[in-house]
Amino acid sequence: MSPQLPYIHDPGSNDPLMIMNKKKASKIKKQPGKPITLFIKRRPVFFSLICFSAICAVLYAVMAYNRDFAEWFSSQAASKVRWTLGAVMSVAPFSVAEVLTLFFCVFTVFVLISLIVYLFRVIFGDARARFPRGFSVIVMVCLVVLDLFVITFAPCYRRVSVEEHLGIGGDIDEDKLFNVLDWFIDELNTSCEKVTYNERGASLCLTSFAALSSKINNAVDSLCSKYDFLQNKGFRAKPVMLSEPWTYTHVSGVYTFFTGESNVNINYPDYVIAYSAAHECAHQRGVAFENEANFIALLVCLESDDDFIRYAGLCDVYSTIANSAYKTNKDRYYTAAARLNKKISGEYSAFSEFFKKYEKNIYAETASKINDGYLKSQGQQSGVVSYSLITKMTVNYIYKTYLAE
Repeated sequence: MSPQLPYIHDPGSNDPLMIMNKKKASKIKKQPGKPITLFIKRRPVFFSLICFSAICAVLYAVMAYNRDFAEWFSSQAASKVRWTLGAVMSVAPFSVAEVLTLFFCVFTVFVLISLIVYLFRVIFGDARARFPRGFSVIVMVCLVVLDLFVITFAPCYRRVSVEEHLGIGGDIDEDKLFNVLDWFIDELNTSCEKVTYNERGASLCLTSFAALSSKINNAVDSLCSKYDFLQNKGFRAKPVMLSEPWTYTHVSGVYTFFTGESNVNINYPDYVIAYSAAHECAHQRGVAFENEANFIALLVCLESDDDFIRYAGLCDVYSTIANSAYKTNKDRYYTAAARLNKKISGEYSAFSEFFKKYEKNIYAETASKINDGYLKSQGQQSGVVSYSLITKMTVNYIYKTYLAE
C-alpha cells in the first residue's frame, strides 16, 4: 500500500482567509495616526514624559515673560517641590546627586560605545544589528532633569530681586563705601581673636562638617523666618566625596535642583567651606542669582551665633569690598587697610598658597565657560563675574542696618 501524501492547501486569489487578511492589512494602513497609537501603547512612560515636558516648556515661557507669576510659582509651588526633594534625599548622609551623576556618566559611556558598535555593524551589513536601548534611557533622564529644573529652580531666576524685597537698591558713594569697609575691618579684628589658626595662618573649624552644616542650616532657618520671600525650611549641606579632584574646576559648591541638595567641596580652606555651605543653602531656599546668593550667605553668617561661621562670612566678603574700595581711592584704601589685623592677611596668604596647585588648568577653564553660558542663558548677563557683584547690595544693607543714624 503506497503512503498517502498530506493535503497541502494552496491559497489562491479567491481564498476567503487570504481575502480577509488583505482587508485587515489594508484597513490598518488606512487608519490615521496608527503609528502614534502603537508608540503610546509600547512606550506609555516615554509618551507621558514628552507630554509633561511640553507643559513645562509652556510654563517656562510664561514665567519668562511674567515676573509676578514667576514670583508666585517660586514661593508657592516650586518651594514645595524643592523641600520634598530635599526631605527625601536628606535620609542619605552622602550626596545622592554625586552618586547619580557618576553613575549616569558611566552609563552614558557604555551607551556611546554600544552606539559605535551598532553603527559599524550597520555599515558592514549586519542584519541582526539593533539600536542600543540605553539611548532612550538617556533621553528620558535628560527630559526628567529639564522638567525638574523648570518646576524647582527656573522660576527663581525670573522672580523679584533680593534688592527689591529688602529695599536696598540705589547707588553708593565713596564715603558710604569706606564707612562699610571700616565696619568690616572692625568686625574682622574682633572676630579673628575668637578663631584658631594653624601654623600656615589658615583658620580652623574645630567641629566636624556635619556639625558645621547643621549650625549653618539653623542660621538659615533663623534668617528665612524674618523674610517671607525665602523658603522657611531646608536641609543641611552635604560633603562631596570627590572634593579634591573637583577643586581643579575651581568650584567650591553646587546646588543640585534635581535632588534638592546643597553640595560643598570640603577640600577648600575651612572658612571657604563654611561660606560656600551658606551660599548653596541660599540657592536651596529659592535664591538663584549668584551675587544674591553670596549676599544671603553673608546674612546667614552674620545671623549665626557661632564665632567661626560669622568670621567666615566677614572674611570672604571683605575681600570683595576691599577690591571695590581699592579701585575707588587707593590712598584712602591703604589708610583703612593698615588697621586690619595681620591674622586676616595671613588667612589670605594661606589661601593663595593652597590654591597654587589648582590655579591654572583646562578643567577650570572648561567649567568656567559652561557655568558662564548657563548663567547667561538664565538672564544673568554678567555670567561668572556675577559672583563678585555683591558690593552695592552689601554696602547698602550694612549701612542701612548698622551705620545709619
